[in-house]
Amino acid sequence: MTRLTTKNLATLASRSITISGKPEYAVVVKNPLLERLQTVYGEYDGVYAKNNYSGMGSDVAAADHKVDGIFSGIKTVLLGYCRDAESSNHQDAMDLYAIVEKYGIDIDRLSYSEETAQMKKLIEELDQPVNMAKLERVHLTENVARLKAAEAGFVEIFGKQVSSNAALHQTESASSLRRQLEGALRNYFTLVSSMRTVDGWVALDAELNEAVKAARNSVLSPVQAGNGTATADATKQ
Repeated sequence: MTRLTTKNLATLASRSITISGKPEYAVVVKNPLLERLQTVYGEYDGVYAKNNYSGMGSDVAAADHKVDGIFSGIKTVLLGYCRDAESSNHQDAMDLYAIVEKYGIDIDRLSYSEETAQMKKLIEELDQPVNMAKLERVHLTENVARLKAAEAGFVEIFGKQVSSNAALHQTESASSLRRQLEGALRNYFTLVSSMRTVDGWVALDAELNEAVKAARNSVLSPVQAGNGTATADATKQ
């Protein structure tokens, strides 16, 4: 059973529950082991296909790339003025570039969290009236406005990713529930196998045995699957 994929294990549990629910198998109605199997399967079914992460990585990366592109463009313009000592915008550019250096000319190479913190401080300082006037003179007012908007968009989607991942990690993992489901199946199969000599249990045991063999064959090669006819006891272990 431990060799089954998560999907095949879910299928086996589902088939076993469906078979046991047939009218002719009333002997197992309200059986505690069957009820336990139904409960664990319900929990397992809700999470076994769940992603461990939100899947928002590409969106976050795209938002970050947008911020980095605008930031790089601003640095390029400022550097151009800084290198032209005769430009009327030279001193303004020098002052503004010094602010960029203060928070890191390589902000775009930092981790998401570090970049967010430094970019926030940079934008706050650029937003000061004296610096806004300098930005206007070097024709970067629109660029900084776009940087602010792009950074706000990044912060929003990054926050959603963090919250989504946290929620997913708080959900009981499929690996933990898998062990519980395997145990519930084994206990139930053991019960049915031990009762197969009693009227009303023979046919149920036979059907469940077929379901187990079908699941077992799903992980075997065609040759292996065609060989061997294990008993109910053997295939249910």
